[in-house]
Amino acid sequence: MGRKVPSHLVVLGHPGSSSFNTAVAGRFVEAVRATHQDAVMRDLYAMEFDPLPKENDRTSNDADGASSDVQAELDLLQQCDVLTFAYPLWFGMPPTIITRYIDRVLGAGFRVDDLKRSPEGVLRGKRLAVITTSGSKLSWLEEHGMWCRFASHSMSISRPFLALCVPIITMRNRLSMISDRPTRSAFFLRSKN
Repeated sequence: MGRKVPSHLVVLGHPGSSSFNTAVAGRFVEAVRATHQDAVMRDLYAMEFDPLPKENDRTSNDADGASSDVQAELDLLQQCDVLTFAYPLWFGMPPTIITRYIDRVLGAGFRVDDLKRSPEGVLRGKRLAVITTSGSKLSWLEEHGMWCRFASHSMSISRPFLALCVPIITMRNRLSMISDRPTRSAFFLRSKN
């Protein structure tokens, strides 16, 4: 029996359909598919993802009681091998729609005692990738504590794609980022350590 083809879930959090972030995320999906892997793009703004938490998202003892929109995302998460978030850093943070997606979807049915039972969970054994852009320099983001390394016991973390100083770099450099890096990233994500 052959190896399972990796499946990617790309969650995009930028309101502009013609933004640099959207272009990079789209190129990443193309690169993943070019390596014969599956990829699903979830454009949170285009799908009008509701960032407001619902009572049943948090009150049930498991994710089975989650709202239908959250359950649909959980089903996609369950099927993927790689979860990629694509977003800009605004004021040193991801857009609210990304943080609310994390709160609503990854927090569905979460209880405090879940912290003690780490072997289970929707993210267990998955890889995480981040594609982000910022108008600032990395040194400034680090100095102000706005860029940190991800740490997790249940996920394998891939090196992030970070485009810095986006407003002041040339269009040629932006196009180079879109054309070169996503292909290398998709290849990197193909082989598990």
